[in-house]
Amino acid sequence: MLRGDWIFFEIGLGLFNLQGFEVCSSLSSWTKRIGPLEPGDYRVEVRYPDLPLVPGTYRFGVGLRSERDVEDYLPEAFDLEIVHSSRSAREHFSTIRGALAVDITTTVSRLADSA
Repeated sequence: MLRGDWIFFEIGLGLFNLQGFEVCSSLSSWTKRIGPLEPGDYRVEVRYPDLPLVPGTYRFGVGLRSERDVEDYLPEAFDLEIVHSSRSAREHFSTIRGALAVDITTTVSRLADSA
């Protein structure tokens, strides 16, 4: 519930592994300016277009900011468990230490004078 007028609204998300390493950070203002907002009830929905997390447990920190400053911050707002899947088994995700399994495009070209 928003009790007063806000000229500017921003939500920030920090995604951490259980060792406390911040895997990624996101601010709503990077892609869209939100506001002004009038008093009332609001639902905020956040979507990641692509976030290829490997299986494991992750923790989200959530912050809300207005034109005045930080309005609220929950460093351990909720946990998310990514479970093993047929892809994670097929791609051997258990053998990597990173939190993200990001696809890459690879091209191999023979050099002209390499005979």
